Amino acid sequence: MRMRKFVIFAVLSMGLGAVGQELTSSTAASASTPTEVPRLVQFSGIAKDLDGKPMTGTIGITFLLYHDEQGSAPLWMETQNVQADAKGHYTVQLGATKPDGLPLEEFNSGEARWLAIQISGQAEQSRVLLMAVPYALKAADAATIGGLPPSAFVRANPEAGAAGGNEPSNSGSSSSGMSTLDSFSKNAVTPLSNKTVVTPGGKTDFLPLWTSSNILGNSALFQSSSGRIGLNTTTPGATFDISAPNQIGLFVDGPVSGVGAGLQLHTTGSGGQGWEILATGNTSAQGAGKLNIRELKTASDVFTIVDGGFVGINNTNPVAGLDVKWNNSFGNAILAKIGISNSDAGAVTGVTSGNIDGASGVVGAATDTGGGVTFGVFGSNAATDQFAAAVYGESIATRGPTRGTVGEADSPTGTGVWGFAVGPSKTGGLIGCCAVGVWGDTSSNGGGAAGVVGTADDGQAIGAFNNGTTHLTANIQNFENSTHNVALLFAAGAFGSCTSDTDGNLNCTGHINQLVPAAHGQRQVAVYSVGSPQSWFEDFGSSRLAGGSATVALEPTFAETVNVSSDYHVFLTPEGDCRGLYVSNKTASGFEVRELGGGQSNVSFSYRIVALRLGYENVRLEDKTEMMAKLKAETPQPSAAPRPEFKRRTRPPIPSGSAASTLPDWRCTHVTCGDQPTAKLAPQR
Repeated sequence: MRMRKFVIFAVLSMGLGAVGQELTSSTAASASTPTEVPRLVQFSGIAKDLDGKPMTGTIGITFLLYHDEQGSAPLWMETQNVQADAKGHYTVQLGATKPDGLPLEEFNSGEARWLAIQISGQAEQSRVLLMAVPYALKAADAATIGGLPPSAFVRANPEAGAAGGNEPSNSGSSSSGMSTLDSFSKNAVTPLSNKTVVTPGGKTDFLPLWTSSNILGNSALFQSSSGRIGLNTTTPGATFDISAPNQIGLFVDGPVSGVGAGLQLHTTGSGGQGWEILATGNTSAQGAGKLNIRELKTASDVFTIVDGGFVGINNTNPVAGLDVKWNNSFGNAILAKIGISNSDAGAVTGVTSGNIDGASGVVGAATDTGGGVTFGVFGSNAATDQFAAAVYGESIATRGPTRGTVGEADSPTGTGVWGFAVGPSKTGGLIGCCAVGVWGDTSSNGGGAAGVVGTADDGQAIGAFNNGTTHLTANIQNFENSTHNVALLFAAGAFGSCTSDTDGNLNCTGHINQLVPAAHGQRQVAVYSVGSPQSWFEDFGSSRLAGGSATVALEPTFAETVNVSSDYHVFLTPEGDCRGLYVSNKTASGFEVRELGGGQSNVSFSYRIVALRLGYENVRLEDKTEMMAKLKAETPQPSAAPRPEFKRRTRPPIPSGSAASTLPDWRCTHVTCGDQPTAKLAPQR
């Protein structure tokens, strides 16, 4: 992994305003406000990307102030959009995005402070120890008492100096800081005259409030004996507890021209964590007009809501109702669990009332273009019921060519829907040449196991249709090549069956018919094939004697399909008056025909040749009993008892008034949608 780099050349400087305070000699009410020390620290650095190259233009950078060099939660942080030049140089004023600049209280203790920088999209960099310059902020507190100027205080005995002659001298040295401050305060400000302060009806534990110039009353703030503070409540349950009669208990305002308005929450100690909730402004790294939650340790934006209601998780620019970016190599982007037994319950339910093409209740997509096995939608089910399903799709519309489940593959070697039982087969590894709409597969060799099964009560269980001339409508193959006569296709009914095997044999228990037209095409009649105990081929022809003899040659193609070296049969039929005909001199290429008794006629005749098929000379009345028994044993048969009823899941809640809410309810409880369950096919194991 390439280490993230951020090179910093930091120069910290601060311009300090005058700390002298000019006070008038009239009254405290007319005293001028002291010149404030600027609470800004100038910081310069160089921004580089992950490859070590300078970054230019507008860059979002978060600056974090820490108590320690490592660990702990940040004491203060802000995010600014800086302008980097061609070499990555930038300069910012730390505290510029905060109304009060840098917090003075973080520098009052004199302890070390550490500054960390984090470029947007990169990890937080090593912390830098702040030099002495930022601690000059303490100068703003040098001439104050508890952060307030002396003019804010009234002497406890303003007339004692004049009456008793104990006025402190300005020229003598002071024995304590308090004497000096007292002298400074007396000479700088004309004290107020004594006033009587009235506190009628004050309640214990309430913070006081000046209700007039000389009357103290109760404020809405209450402090319990345990130190908890309540606003509009006398029973605070937390360090600060707000009771909001109007539902909104706290407003946090920030200018839209800046980073925005937000809150930071921190847990202290080992393992502590910090979070920031921000209503973003124009200069925030996430973009304006959003509600964002950031994890401060890594500066990761984990939750964002944008204008329009889109919600992003690990995504500050969501483009859907819920847009999740999950970069972990483990776990799920979304995991929904439901722990109740209710047929109406769904861990995840998607409903759309849209009526345009592509409107979907649930959409899943896997966009990785690498070689990983990814899933747009993955379903898993551990239930053992025969109707339990990992993924279930049903169209509830009562009209139109609707689909319960649709799978699509755009690859020329892809599969729209792939289903396998037990596991994928080795034979399935041979497939991948072509685009497949539905692919069923199984690695099981148990009786009745099948890659694809279709069933129907009174319809087509499986239909295959084609409208082309270049490809097969159905292709059934068995790649096994070590055994002959392996059953390939079995078609059976209650009164007979036909089997096609891997040797190309057709074995039928009934007739092998041909349908031919009759009555000028008004009828179709069956003609039957002639059966034989052996595999015979026949050929027919005609010829004429010349002077009582003729030579007939076997048709070359016919001669290639039969065994002409063994005895073949020739049947002759004279077509005129003669003494009779016989066959002589049969060879592999033909035979001779002669007239009986040495006749010399020129009569015409026809012949019929019957020969054994080449390669099947020794096959006679082959026993198929075992094959038929095996086929019947492996073929599902009607069960004596009806299968359990298939219960459709109750329709999930649909928003009232939507187009989907007008569709008819699911009223069918049986597979046949009838009032009584009917017998179903069950595999015989």
